[in-house]
Amino acid sequence: MRDSHGQAVGNLHKEDFEILDKGKPQIISQFSVEKGEVQAVEEPQGASVAAAPNRYVAYVFDDVHLQFGDLAHARDAFEHHVASLRPTDRAGIVTTSGRPVQEFTDDRAKLRQVSERIRPTPTGGASGCLKMSYYVADQILNKNNGTVSSGLASAAARCGMPTRNLAQSISFVAQQELAIGEQETRNILLELKYMVQSMSSFPGQKIILLVSPGFVTPGLEYEYSELMDQALRSQVIVSTLDARGVYVVLPGESSEEKMANGQILAALAEGTGGAYFRNNNDLNEGFRLLAEPPEYSYLLGFAPQGLKADGKFHKLEVKGPRNVAIQARPGYYAPKRDRDKDQSQPAK
Repeated sequence: MRDSHGQAVGNLHKEDFEILDKGKPQIISQFSVEKGEVQAVEEPQGASVAAAPNRYVAYVFDDVHLQFGDLAHARDAFEHHVASLRPTDRAGIVTTSGRPVQEFTDDRAKLRQVSERIRPTPTGGASGCLKMSYYVADQILNKNNGTVSSGLASAAARCGMPTRNLAQSISFVAQQELAIGEQETRNILLELKYMVQSMSSFPGQKIILLVSPGFVTPGLEYEYSELMDQALRSQVIVSTLDARGVYVVLPGESSEEKMANGQILAALAEGTGGAYFRNNNDLNEGFRLLAEPPEYSYLLGFAPQGLKADGKFHKLEVKGPRNVAIQARPGYYAPKRDRDKDQSQPAK
């Protein structure tokens, strides 16, 4: 939250804010302010002092989706970034494939050694000559995108697929890719949720830094909304780094797909009080910025009245003083189960 001069604002009160749920004003029942400053620890001369940890950062590398070049670039930037960790920092490494893993430590050498072993680990797509992404499969089966289907028909003919029942063959491949892609995305969201749970009891500042080229989440909006709710309640910030840097759309690629892949990265950061580093090749700077918490964070909570357990999206709007830029989650999904009705919805 910053003023018109770009300065962080940390002196606001509950009365300075207004929350609108689908345009309806809500009563703010929870309010707190968090200061993101980390106190430096000075070691006395001639003495060895074990510094108590006050910041935990989990670096999550999306090795399932990262291409080799982007992963190598991100890995080099991370190894450079490790040197800047404070004595009071504890860092851990997690991959979306589940390997390799490094528990939270202050041993920089261990962190570098584990990062060097991270490689692209795709789960593998459908077999056959016709290749398509999760995004394309969703466009064909769920969005009825005729333009995408026509383009795939030409590609299928070029790779030698029988022209008889071509539409059925394309649909079959799309169904396989949809199932694989959904499982990949579900696994990533579950991994992030597990990290939030495991960090919830930690003292001090808690940050998850997701390094990824992005991915799509069709049909899993409720799952990542739950993830954001849990992160807010556990006071865990999720920041995201788009490891593609400044990317270009090559012939045969879809600009819409490239943009769609980054939407989940933006949503996770906005919804938990984190930051989203994108469209920038200076990943060294990205790691530096994202490993620092925001100067000030405001946690606003409210209990929606008459909330129906229908799983529908509720658009949130957070208003504050004039000339103050507010970053807040754009909304939440209503619970799908009656037992979740009484849960208050945080907005940060």
